[in-house]
Amino acid sequence: MLKKLSIVVFVVVAFSLIAFVASAQSENPASRVPVSIMSRPEYAEVKIDGAFVGSAPMNFRLTPGVHRIEMSHAKFNTWSRELTVVNDTPTNVVGLLDPSAAKPCK
Repeated sequence: MLKKLSIVVFVVVAFSLIAFVASAQSENPASRVPVSIMSRPEYAEVKIDGAFVGSAPMNFRLTPGVHRIEMSHAKFNTWSRELTVVNDTPTNVVGLLDPSAAKPCK
């Protein structure tokens, strides 16, 4: 009886593991597209879809679809664009930030 129960538990765990792996593959990192992000001036802070992801220059992988890219740097106006990422099409983004007209505090 214990042997049969062990076999049943083993089969259930095996099928659960297979289902988990299959669902993880649906979010396959290979389905993400490489995007190279650069800024002028360099080292602008980069947000993608509102979340901070790092400083330019950087390489990132995005899922196909529309994403909001935003770059900011001290003494420069914020730069933002919508980027449509297409499957299997690596993309380069260069943000040219304009100097801010704001005067520093005295």
